Amino acid sequence: MDFLKLFFAPVFFILVVSCGNNDFQNNAQQSGGLAPVDHVEESSIGGDTSSKDSDVVTENNSDAEIHLLSWNIANLGKSKDDTEIDAMARIIKDYEVVAIQEVVAGPGGAQAVARLVDALNRKGSKWDYVVSNPTSGGKGVERYAFLWKSSRVKLKGRAWLDEHVADAIDREPYMARFEKAGKVITVASFHAVPQSKYPNAEIELLKDFPKWYSEDHLLLVGDFNAGNNEYGGQALAQSGFKDAMNNVRTTIKMKPDKEGRHLANPFDHMYFEQRELQITSNGTVDFTNGYNDLKSARLISDHIPVWVSVSVR
Repeated sequence: MDFLKLFFAPVFFILVVSCGNNDFQNNAQQSGGLAPVDHVEESSIGGDTSSKDSDVVTENNSDAEIHLLSWNIANLGKSKDDTEIDAMARIIKDYEVVAIQEVVAGPGGAQAVARLVDALNRKGSKWDYVVSNPTSGGKGVERYAFLWKSSRVKLKGRAWLDEHVADAIDREPYMARFEKAGKVITVASFHAVPQSKYPNAEIELLKDFPKWYSEDHLLLVGDFNAGNNEYGGQALAQSGFKDAMNNVRTTIKMKPDKEGRHLANPFDHMYFEQRELQITSNGTVDFTNGYNDLKSARLISDHIPVWVSVSVR
């Protein structure tokens, strides 16, 4: 199967056609420059859905942990301008692996990911990336992407779209194995159908992942469009998964409500195999604090990112 390998530079990008798994992958160049993340919040796994301020994850943390961020960047494609791309880079630059959902299926989606990686490489670390083929399960065709700091984490083999659920799920999960300090964690990035299309029916199907990937240490991340207390999340819990995010709200309202709350729904999750993995810290990045109004923030995305520090037991 053919694949495209994208290299994006500040002035131009070269498109090379080769043989492989039809993913886009980039080995980008390193450059300098640092900018702060706007705001990071830490949540509790133990049951408190409120958030508190915490330090930004940095490369000085434990070598045994992978610091992973998951983000539905709404309609990531050519509509995102350079200012928005740079804002995204500032938000995610301190993490080691980034799982992105809702990359548009056309070529503008892969090009936007390349632009994002180029912006990241200007902020002090070298990043690589892969972009999936378009999903094949239904009408809501999208791509996914994984980004990682190549000096800290290695991609083992190739990333792939899961085939077990491709016929039953509109946007089948995109999966990759990442290695750090000799330990490998398998990440499945997922974007469920909207609430009106019964996302729990899709989520429930993921309960069999431990059977299909019995040799892997699994972390299911993404936008599930449902809370973890609904029947899809309950099915995952019965299969040995625990949600590190514990239903923290992650979608951004159009405007604050009467109580001043600007986050709406607990849709973004990090389900980890409790027997295989351990979470030492977790939280959200509420980038809305850097904008004058929610409308401006939603030009970046209508979701805030979620993150965990995770290691193999």
